[in-house]
Amino acid sequence: MLNQTYEIEIRDGRKTTALALVPDRSTPKTGIILAHGLGNDLALPLLARVAEYLAMAGHLVVRFNFLYRQAGLERADAPEVLLACLEHVYQDSVARWSLDPARLVVGGKSLGARTAARAVGQGLQAAGLFYLGFPLHPPGRPELSRSELLRDVEPVPQLFLAGTRDPLCPLDRLGEVINNLKSPVQLHVVKGADHSFALPASDPRPAEEVHQTMAEVIGDWLEKIIPV
Repeated sequence: MLNQTYEIEIRDGRKTTALALVPDRSTPKTGIILAHGLGNDLALPLLARVAEYLAMAGHLVVRFNFLYRQAGLERADAPEVLLACLEHVYQDSVARWSLDPARLVVGGKSLGARTAARAVGQGLQAAGLFYLGFPLHPPGRPELSRSELLRDVEPVPQLFLAGTRDPLCPLDRLGEVINNLKSPVQLHVVKGADHSFALPASDPRPAEEVHQTMAEVIGDWLEKIIPV
């Protein structure tokens, strides 16, 4: 497996870092663009474990930093800037690694998840979307639903990975949203996990075990939606 770090120019001369894990096969099963969440970056252990597992399974995975994190900032860029960053990484990945957009999947953690959904809803081609904790509403604002982002991507297959203690994605509300989607949908629930997929102190499972299980779920889902 090839591990390659490089820079991508996004806009106005600003560049960001991307990290590609390239499988040991002539043609990857799929290409995967994986976006991070608000307070983390491409090095988040959950994203790293998912990327490593999927690359070992034959998929090419590209992680990247949004511009605000590349600059060391905590406050996220405006939605249109986040969107532009993801789209530039997508286009660069297609060209750099000769990926087929018809076999390309986009995934993300929280902020990255909703940016991925917004991009596909606005026309970015994807064979599937997976969400590591989709934020159905902003913190403390349950009345502000983001469910329209999920409807906009129909009929693209969607995989939701959600924790039972996630305050931004209550499972009862997520269930209602999923039931009204026309896309092929799969839900994987991580018992005891919060929005970051952290477990309570009373749970003996190590984080690595949780991350590995999530990676395996994504891998199995990919095999279902994009036959080799």
